[in-house]
Amino acid sequence: MLDYDSAMIRNGKNRSLNMGRWEIERERFRIAEELPPAQDSGPETIGAILPGIMSRIKPKSSGVIFLIESKWADVAGKAAAHSKPAKLEKGVLTVYVDSSSWLSELSRFGKKGIKSGLDRYVGKDIVSDLHFVLDPD
Repeated sequence: MLDYDSAMIRNGKNRSLNMGRWEIERERFRIAEELPPAQDSGPETIGAILPGIMSRIKPKSSGVIFLIESKWADVAGKAAAHSKPAKLEKGVLTVYVDSSSWLSELSRFGKKGIKSGLDRYVGKDIVSDLHFVLDPD
């Protein structure tokens, strides 16, 4: 039985002649992964790959705001006509409100309901708090 050193046949560049293609490419391009990438199974639909991509995007990205905006009427209910999601930074969703009376109403009584709706549509770990401000426009 041959041990590892005696089984290795080395050429002038100190490379093994019995290495597989992945090992050679891994060494050549200095790739850290031990296993080769999965075989390509052909084209995939956008709907099939989008959830995986969205799960890796940072919460402050415009993709999450787009998702919140698209579900805002369901999340905010009657307050949706007087408010709109503006930005998401470090888990805090800033919501623009069109009047001071709606600002007061949502700050006092609407935060909990909107937060639970957001948790349902975008996940519990995306939005940690809501901040209501008057719309600058």
